[in-house]
Amino acid sequence: MTRLRLALCAVALAPAFACGGPSGPAHAGTVTPPASVRPPPPVSAEVPVASASTQGVAATSGAIGGAYPTTVERAAQSGRWVVYCQATEDTDRNGELAVSVGPRGELKGDQLAPYLAVGDAEPLQIDALWAIEPSERWLAVKLAGQAVVIDTKDGRRTALAEANVDLLESGETYPLHRALAFEAQTGSLLFSRTPAEGGFELRALLPGGTTSRRFLGQGKLQRVQVSWDGAWSIVDSVTEDTNQNGRLDRPLPSSAKKARCHAPFSSFPVWQHQADALTTHVISARTGEAQRVKDFVGPLGDGFLFRDEQGSLFLQRGAARQRLAPPECGAQVVHADAERRLVLAACRGPQTDVKARRSRRKPPAPPRARLPLWLLGEGFSLDLGLALGPTGADHWAESAPRLVPIHAGAERRLLDMDTRALLPLGALDSVLTTFGTRALLIREREIELVDAVKNLSLFELEHAELLPSVLVVPGMAWVSPHVIDLERGALVGVTEGAVFALSRTGHVLQTEQAARAGTLPLGPLVWRTPRTPEGD
Repeated sequence: MTRLRLALCAVALAPAFACGGPSGPAHAGTVTPPASVRPPPPVSAEVPVASASTQGVAATSGAIGGAYPTTVERAAQSGRWVVYCQATEDTDRNGELAVSVGPRGELKGDQLAPYLAVGDAEPLQIDALWAIEPSERWLAVKLAGQAVVIDTKDGRRTALAEANVDLLESGETYPLHRALAFEAQTGSLLFSRTPAEGGFELRALLPGGTTSRRFLGQGKLQRVQVSWDGAWSIVDSVTEDTNQNGRLDRPLPSSAKKARCHAPFSSFPVWQHQADALTTHVISARTGEAQRVKDFVGPLGDGFLFRDEQGSLFLQRGAARQRLAPPECGAQVVHADAERRLVLAACRGPQTDVKARRSRRKPPAPPRARLPLWLLGEGFSLDLGLALGPTGADHWAESAPRLVPIHAGAERRLLDMDTRALLPLGALDSVLTTFGTRALLIREREIELVDAVKNLSLFELEHAELLPSVLVVPGMAWVSPHVIDLERGALVGVTEGAVFALSRTGHVLQTEQAARAGTLPLGPLVWRTPRTPEGD
């Protein structure tokens, strides 16, 4: 009999206190954790099995590419298109077609070229993939030195033909272009051009081929980005010679030629480069208004987050602003929810010296080893009673899942963003992904899908791989070798060999031939239906 081993009952938290933490009223209606854990409900020993869905399948039905060394750069979640690389010529003239992978992810051997395959059309050789529209319908690629927008639904191509367009790329391994971004789900491509009088002009290439101005900036553009919901465009630029070397320096050096094709894992370059400080402007898609923000933290729905000079965290919505955390917290955003306008923040402590030091001999306070976690919103703050190790940069809102996993050392929790309560997990449980009220958990030699809100185990699977590979798209997950339908709560099937992409329908992208040790696999690529487990 399969049994639920996790205590997945809701835990509410004690009210927050303003002393030393974020300000604002405590969350009402909280209760203390229960003294005991109620037993889990009985569950079936059978693992439900569902076939790969054929609803909305737009994947290429035949083979993609030829029998050449192959890498996959990007694939649509629908399977409609795939950007991949193949080495089709013996460019190193050693008498064979082969590409090896070095210990740091470097590729050696014959030269790879990128291709775009859309549906069953003949693959198109491209120079680079430069931008992806959030719904994945429109792509911007480099063709013959130009930026070209491709509508993957009807195949229409629109070239960006204006003069003085900024197509200079940064030298980082991040493949998408620094100065190109799509306005969400409209097919309009944001780009930058340099007028004769200097500065830069942010414009949009509309699907019909016309362009219109979005923003006029000073200095040099560093990067343009669009929030995941399309509410804001964020423009970073260099406007002042802050390093005082007589010129404007971007943070990352430019690159006339950069790698387009990457190994399954890749290295990241580091530059010893003293650049000028960045200036950030945020542009509202609704009003077109541009605002300069000194310490921008990230977009949040119809507003955005920023810090003031003392380090307080604020939410700006229209002309109104509200402080979410005081300077004593030194809030860093771990997770942002644009739909609910909630922020999960780690308190790093004061980031500025409020008072001048009286003694130069007194060393500064050491950084915090553990950062208390708070849930912040308009009019309330909640101490979660958990702490993380030091985190990296602020995280922008990318989606709005109901359940947010928190791995705080041995303390494992799920934060329910609807009820603002913590759901406990076992000390050895790791959350691979969540979908609605469901969480996919992994522990040693076991995978479990649970409905955390209903305190229900949907099924458990044994797995033999100590370090399984994982791919996730909305509603579907591949934990090698299992493909799991999170929405239907069922096992789609199992796979054999490497998987390079997963579609929302449960199909997997694989090569026809497996890789030899230390080399890339040989194509062609094909979307496959996972094999139904034996006995089902």
